[in-house]
Formats: sequence, C-alpha cells, structure tokens
Amino acid sequence: MKPELAWIVTDDRSLAERVELSLEGVARGVARVPVTDWLGAGNLGRPGQVVLDLRQSQPLAAELWGSLDGLGGRLSRLTEQAIPVIGITDLAIPLGSMVAADRWLGDTVTWPASSERLQQAWRTAMRATRSGLEETREFREIHSDHHSFRTYTRSLFPAIERLERAAAHDFTILIVGETGTGKTTLANLIHELSPRRREHRFLTVACGALPGDLIDS
Repeated sequence: MKPELAWIVTDDRSLAERVELSLEGVARGVARVPVTDWLGAGNLGRPGQVVLDLRQSQPLAAELWGSLDGLGGRLSRLTEQAIPVIGITDLAIPLGSMVAADRWLGDTVTWPASSERLQQAWRTAMRATRSGLEETREFREIHSDHHSFRTYTRSLFPAIERLERAAAHDFTILIVGETGTGKTTLANLIHELSPRRREHRFLTVACGALPGDLIDS
C-alpha cells in the first residue's frame, strides 16, 4: 500500500468511494482498509490519515469502538508521526467509548454527510493533530526582552539550558551551526541576558568581512 494515503477503515465499499470523492483534492489519495486487517494490525504500511467507519450498523462496529482505547499504540506501530483520525458515526458515541473518542478522534462526522462536512472534519482533525504535537513534544526555550528561541532538537537542549548561565560571564562564546539555524538570535539573547547590554550595543559582522589573519593576530 502506498505510504501517506488516507486510510478509510471500512467494509462498505460505497462509503469508501463517497469519502474518496469528497476528499479529492484535499487528501493525496484514499485506500480502503478492511476492518479485520485494521484490527489485526498486520503489515499495512504507513497511513497519512485515518478515517474510521464507526457506524453501529456495521458488523464489527463494537470491535472498532473497542479498538479506540489502544489506538495510540496501534498508530505508533504504523508510523512515528502523529496523524489525524476522523470517525464516521450514525448514532451517538457509546458511553464507554467517549473518553477514548475525545482523546483520539480529531473530529466525528454523522453519516450520511456532505462533501463539505467531510472536508471540514478533515481540516479540523489536521489542526487538532498539529495542536497536539505542539502541546506534547518536548522542547526548550529561552526569552529576553526582545528575542525568544525555542527548539525541539534534543541535541540543543543542553546548550539552551547553559546559555543563560554563560551570558552572566565575560568571556568569548563560539556558536557553530548551519546557515539559518538561529545563531544570530542566540547571540542576541546572550547579549540581552548579559550585563554588557547596558554598556555596549549588539553588532553583527559578516564572516566574509573578516580578514583571514584576524585569528592569528
């Protein structure tokens, strides 16, 4: 199965076709996954998004609702990325599944539904996923009066944690990194967090403007 497709987990081919038509131009493509394959969690590939057919009229509806409790583990086995999940229902959410539904479903759609409603649910689920990532991913950040720096790169965590302490001392600090990684912002933060900001301005000098023998001198 091609990676990053939207999976519609259903045994109803007509529903899968309706969803595919509704999400045309929004999703990269839709692949139908039989419910038994989903529950078995075999070697299915990696989904981009998941649409679960949770209608009570379907033969394995109870099993699908029950699978919501383990949805996080199921998805983590398929992909390391957080992905949006939409539930398609025809009745109210079962009382015993409300907590799991609230946690794992980015949105629910009562079937039948229009293409506009499906696309709206798609966008809602995408936003919920991005918001969840922002809230749950570990990060480090540092702030001054005029600048802020946040990183999700674990290898930078120790540097960020030491930066404020380093700013309090009067010595040379070398920051090394690729273009666009935030070196100038970090240098600004060091200056603004240091006692030197009251006596000296922060000046940037392009490396190409430095003479080659400066370090030797």
